[in-house]
Amino acid sequence: MNTNLPDNDLQTSILIKTLSDYTGTSTGQKYFDKLVNGINKYLNFCCGLIFDIDDSSINNHHLIAKSPKHINGLYEYNALVTHLLKNYREGTRGVGIADWDEISGSADFDNIGNFKSLIYFFLTDSENAIAGIAIFCSEQELNNTDFVRESIACLIPRACAELERIQMKEKLRVYENYYNNLIDSTLDAIWEADVDGTIRDVNSSFCDIYGFTENQIIGKPYAEFMTVASAHSFMEHLALLKQGKSIYKVESDHKSQDKGAIKVCYNIIPKYDNNNVIVGIIGTTRDISASVKAQETIKNNSELFSSILAKLPVIFFRLDKEGYLIDIRGNGLKRMGVEDMDWVGKPCFGLFIGMDEKIKAALTGDTVFFENKGTYDGTPWWFYTSVFFDNWTGIGAVGFSVDITEQKYVEEQLVGLLNKNRRLAQKLVEVQEDERRNLARELHDELGQSITAVKSLATVMSASTGNQYTEIRSLSNSIIDLSGRLYDVVKNIMQRLRPDIIDSLDFTEAINNCIVRSQLETIGVNCHLSIEGQINDLDEIVQVTIYRIIQECLTNISKHAMASNVTIAITRQSEKPNKRQTDFYDIAQRNIIDTNTDLADTVRLMISDDGIGMAVGRATNTSENASRHGLQGINERVSAIGGRLRIFGEPGKGVTIEAVLTLGDHLDDVHDITEYIAEPNITRLGGRTPKRINTH
Repeated sequence: MNTNLPDNDLQTSILIKTLSDYTGTSTGQKYFDKLVNGINKYLNFCCGLIFDIDDSSINNHHLIAKSPKHINGLYEYNALVTHLLKNYREGTRGVGIADWDEISGSADFDNIGNFKSLIYFFLTDSENAIAGIAIFCSEQELNNTDFVRESIACLIPRACAELERIQMKEKLRVYENYYNNLIDSTLDAIWEADVDGTIRDVNSSFCDIYGFTENQIIGKPYAEFMTVASAHSFMEHLALLKQGKSIYKVESDHKSQDKGAIKVCYNIIPKYDNNNVIVGIIGTTRDISASVKAQETIKNNSELFSSILAKLPVIFFRLDKEGYLIDIRGNGLKRMGVEDMDWVGKPCFGLFIGMDEKIKAALTGDTVFFENKGTYDGTPWWFYTSVFFDNWTGIGAVGFSVDITEQKYVEEQLVGLLNKNRRLAQKLVEVQEDERRNLARELHDELGQSITAVKSLATVMSASTGNQYTEIRSLSNSIIDLSGRLYDVVKNIMQRLRPDIIDSLDFTEAINNCIVRSQLETIGVNCHLSIEGQINDLDEIVQVTIYRIIQECLTNISKHAMASNVTIAITRQSEKPNKRQTDFYDIAQRNIIDTNTDLADTVRLMISDDGIGMAVGRATNTSENASRHGLQGINERVSAIGGRLRIFGEPGKGVTIEAVLTLGDHLDDVHDITEYIAEPNITRLGGRTPKRINTH
């Protein structure tokens, strides 16, 4: 047998088709005529077929033979097909012969004689997939090389043509399904009409937009779904369409059964037949009512935003990723004395001097806040600015600046008033201490001497009275005892008013003496004193304040705390003390504005006890109310010299009082800023200009 067959590795597609449809040779036709009656009655196709091979079929050692009627028969070529395919993939010619009996597997083929099957493989254009041609013939015909050549030669070209046609038909079917699905799934109305504008076909979205069923729409002029003015424009467009022109992006007012008046945008093109004659029109219509409404809302909001910016003392700006201004506007620009168009396209760093790093941080995603200030025509201005990343565009930053010139002006006035009040309070404390000193001196000089004189006279009277005047002697002795007790009372009052030890001893000894005089040890309370730094050279007013705080606290502890231990710590330091992060009630917060940013030289006084404690910020009984009055007096003393007072406490956990006192008479160095800041021409909402606060 001569198997020297040609290499017909043609690039084609796969289709199962009868061989008789492809052959045009007499030999092939004779063969097909001979077999058609015997094979066709069972398989419904003749003795030749073209098949494709997939990996799943080969792995199972069989091929699935498919016919136009989808016969579920299996041609089990088994080892032959597997072997030939393997050889073909490895570069060996893929030609082989099998006995008919090996592949029939059915008695219905017995009447067609002893035939063999020749299988020829070739490549396809579908990712180099492998296809095969099977020819069923007698052994004699198989040995006829010309017969085999002609059979294969006539089979493949015709197969290619038919396969290309079927492939194109399949592609058209796929595209048709795709476009039909696309038309049905789009939200736009797609419709077709004749040259007079009468609707012939619509998709489902047309029904959704206009609120009618397809049967209610087909056969009606498209103009019936429009307002009168829009219908007139449509008829003009229809005349242009008949001339072969297209209509694009026309906004029109239409009518919907469900929605009433709607706004649409339509595009229409002419439809041509095979002879290039216009036979109708095809259009798309989109409901843009929501979009138009949204645009109107955006426009109204934009106008409102612009009007607000034009009236309020604010500045709105947008930056690109490099920090250049792409938009800046607002009435606040007048305060700065700049025009918006002067800065558009320029870097914002020239407008916000010294804020480069913060603005760069905002451009990378942070939100920053800062104050910037300047002057315009000799008038100072302040703005509070916030800049944040532009999340809407994902590029650059957006910022707002609020004019706080008025607030700053009032704030500066308040600071001046506060400092003035502090100086007055400090002076009041000094006067109070002077009065106490004078009163103590008067008590000592006048009342003390008088009591001493009375006691002396009573002593003389008692000594000079004879035994016969026992009653007079008894009264004299009573006067002597009463005078002594009265003198002790006066002495205690003098010590409360102005302890002698403050003037006679160093300050450390005075504090120790205060602790001793509190008589805490007599009620079982241990008191521990610690001092860090030099305190003997403190100003007198600071020393008196510390002494009075300790004196008042020890009195409160002895009366109310029921404590076992008391700790007094005095620390002189140069750095700003750390704030304790805990729950506390700041008495000073009600009337003190802390303007200190750096406490250069301070004294910190902390007094702690382990007593019953109290709910800080709230007095619950008469005893605690009395204690509050004492604490209020402490606060007044501390605030008078520019200090800060804080109280920490919980029920059952004792109380801690912390006073931080600024050293040096700094308040005298703080001038009233309102004396030299010119009043800016500030117009508030409502047109009222704030009046200057009279600080004198």
